[in-house]
Amino acid sequence: MKSKDELLVIVKSALADTLNTKAADLKEETRLVNDLSAESIDFLDIVSELEKEVDYEVDFKALMASSKHKNDVTIGEIVSHLQEKLG
Repeated sequence: MKSKDELLVIVKSALADTLNTKAADLKEETRLVNDLSAESIDFLDIVSELEKEVDYEVDFKALMASSKHKNDVTIGEIVSHLQEKLG
């Protein structure tokens, strides 16, 4: 099982690669749509990258539905979701 810090690095790396940004600039409270301008096509790439790294089928719809932000999700929420599912 991966630690929270390991998952955070994986998520930041997947986002940086997909959205052409620097992982160092990403924080747990960074929102994918509002802050990074991610679009639905980006989510497919992000999910694919995450699934390769954690060997888990990410249900991004469920993740988005559980977010406290309407139609958006933070990096921290993704990490928490992965921690819960990979338990």
